[in-house]
Order: sequence, then structure tokens, then C-alpha cells
Amino acid sequence: MKPSNFLKLCIVMLSALLIVCSLLSTTGSEWVKLPETLNGKLINVITDGIWSECTYVEANEYTCRDVMDQPAWMGSIGDWILFTRAFMVLSILSSVTTIICVILSLIWKPRISYYMATMASLFTGIFLTCALIIFHEENGWTQRERMAYSHGWSFHIAIVGVVNALLVFFILLFAIYNDYKESQHNESLKNENA
Repeated sequence: MKPSNFLKLCIVMLSALLIVCSLLSTTGSEWVKLPETLNGKLINVITDGIWSECTYVEANEYTCRDVMDQPAWMGSIGDWILFTRAFMVLSILSSVTTIICVILSLIWKPRISYYMATMASLFTGIFLTCALIIFHEENGWTQRERMAYSHGWSFHIAIVGVVNALLVFFILLFAIYNDYKESQHNESLKNENA
């Protein structure tokens, strides 16, 4: 039994969502945010991403700078940010590979394309997970107990991307399994008729 049209639609839509999650989380500037208050009043919010750090002052002005231009009190930026960036770029490439393979499965050999898409979606999930772990474990803000930081929308979209990558992976495994069972069934019918 070939994958149903509904299953194919789910795979295509979730693969497209995988690209969106990878792109948004990579380009987003809010992986971590730190609100600063004075006497209970919010005076500014600092957001930190993998490319830039921005400061929003009383919602009237904001300034951004490259995250590599770290102030001295934060310590050395280290190679962790480069690894995070590399894993995020790899997640984009593997998510694009996933959707290309899924589209190829609709017009070309489904079995080979599903295998390639399955591996690409698994690698997308692995790359996103590595980026999230490295960023969280090595970021100067997340290592200070007294800082009242919270993870921003970019970080959360990357988490959604990991869940989505695993969902695509398992749906593709299901489609491969169904294709295998159908080929086994057809082979047994062919042997019975011979």
C-alpha cells in the first residue's frame, strides 16, 4: 500500500514547517532575553541571539550589535557561538534536503526518496538539538544564577523544530514500513501465482 494522499500531504506540510522553524530560529534575535527593572518598572529588555544582541530601552529605542562584540563582564565569547551557528546552518541545509527528497518522492522513486528524507529529517533534529544544547550550556547569561533571563521565541521555535523533525522522521519511517509490507505482500502473491 503506497502512502495515502493524506499521509503525503502531512509529510509535505511538516517538511515545509521544518524549513520555517530552522530559518526563523536561526535568523531570530531572541534566544535569551533579560528584562531589567528599576523599582518594579521595566526600563529595558536585552535580547541575545546567535547573531546579534539588542537592547530595547523603554520600548522607544533599540540598538543592536554583533554578538561577537561581547562586553568584558560577560567573559570571552569562545567558539561555542560559532558551533551554534554552524549547527543552525546545517539544520537549514538538512531541512531543505528533507523537503526536496519529499517532493522527489511524489514524482520519482518513493522508496529511495523516503530513505533520504528520513535521514535528512533525523539530521535536522540532531543539528537543532546540538545547537540548543551548546547555546544553553555555554551562553554567559544562562550560566549566571542571579540573572532573571528567559528563553526567547527563537529558542522556542528551535525546540518546535526538533519536535517537528522527529515527527517527520517517524512519519517517514511509517511510510517506509508500509511500502515494505506492501512489497512483501505483493512478492508472496506473485510466488503463490507462480
